[in-house]
Amino acid sequence: MKKDLLYYYFGPQCYGYRYMGRQAEKAAQLLGYDYREYDLTVTKFPQDIRIYFPGNIVVDDLIIVYPGSQEQLAESVKRRGPLTGEHVWEPKPSQEPDRILPLLNHLQCASGICLGSKKQDVAGKYNWLANEAKLTNGQVGMVAFVEDRAVAAVEFIREDRVPYSIPQKRKDFLFITCIYNCPKADKDYRSALLTKTKEYAIKNGFKGLSIICGYETPYPNGPVNKLLENNFAVIRDLDVVMLRYKWEPICFMQVTL
Repeated sequence: MKKDLLYYYFGPQCYGYRYMGRQAEKAAQLLGYDYREYDLTVTKFPQDIRIYFPGNIVVDDLIIVYPGSQEQLAESVKRRGPLTGEHVWEPKPSQEPDRILPLLNHLQCASGICLGSKKQDVAGKYNWLANEAKLTNGQVGMVAFVEDRAVAAVEFIREDRVPYSIPQKRKDFLFITCIYNCPKADKDYRSALLTKTKEYAIKNGFKGLSIICGYETPYPNGPVNKLLENNFAVIRDLDVVMLRYKWEPICFMQVTL
């Protein structure tokens, strides 16, 4: 009997969700596994699976959360662990951007922060975010610019709309689905985005912000020290997840406003 390789993804939340799905399907072919995929915006995942990321490749009790090539994913399945290599990340000094603008109006620019200059089809993501914006008084994130270049972005939805395995699902909290800084930038602009997000939440009657955060790297949304600097607190340790070259401990954080 063939094994299953399953791909659970949070709709179009991540710009690279289609790539991750294509590579997961090809990895299943390399391994001789059956492939199935599920959109978490329309399908609930089984209670015995813990999910914290917009893209999750599941084989038995193994969950892979990095968007690797088909060969890399197949190798991680065989190893039941990360690939041989070193995860390199250097912290950068914080700096204020020149401008911070609404995400919905600048999705194309925001996609280039994490995926490079190649143009992305953002229509599906726009429609999904526009629907979520109805529950958050019109905004679902912001983009930071230096001159005319997008250098960082934050996305958020109402916390009770999140399918992840988190301890709270509140209507009066915003959940940061993603906050990311351009890897090529020599400064970190995320603190300014967190400040603006807090201001927006307070202005629109939300009681706090929450986020899933990696302890040691920016994947996801970390490291923890960056959030601690911005008055977030660790509420609960969640799990240890598989990145490309390391196991990463993650936690649930929040700030009450």
